[in-house]
Amino acid sequence: MRFAVAAVLSLILASACGDATLDGSAGATGGRFVLRRMPDGEALLEAPARALVCERDSTVAIVAADGDWGVGLGLRTTWPLAEPTSFAIRAAPDSLGTGAVAARSLRDSVSEALTARNGSLRLEPLGRAAGRFEVTAVGVADDTVLLEGVFRNVPVTTGACPP
Repeated sequence: MRFAVAAVLSLILASACGDATLDGSAGATGGRFVLRRMPDGEALLEAPARALVCERDSTVAIVAADGDWGVGLGLRTTWPLAEPTSFAIRAAPDSLGTGAVAARSLRDSVSEALTARNGSLRLEPLGRAAGRFEVTAVGVADDTVLLEGVFRNVPVTTGACPP
């Protein structure tokens, strides 16, 4: 189960990285995603975003990418939300109320992804995806990074289930 979820998150992030509607080019509309390295607040990404919902699997994926960074969130929840919902961020979303976060620099083809090991995320009950998170992420070399993300007014596409 954990491998399957990680594989799906990787595919979602990879597909977002090549999508013209997420890289700031013509046609990009809707929500924004801001990702910062803490505690200095260095902006890693500020880009258009989109959310994909698979009702069958009770998952919501939120992705954003620009020319420098890509980020993906995978959340186990039903959609739409009836009330504000908090998620425990783990290495993989294994039950309702859990999620995963991964970010990767796109400037360097050999750079490692940062994957969240723990943290929290709050999602608001709006027609579009909106929320914020704070996570501790690690790279392959076990370097620890604190990440903070905020996303607002992100368009949601339902029925986006893998075959």
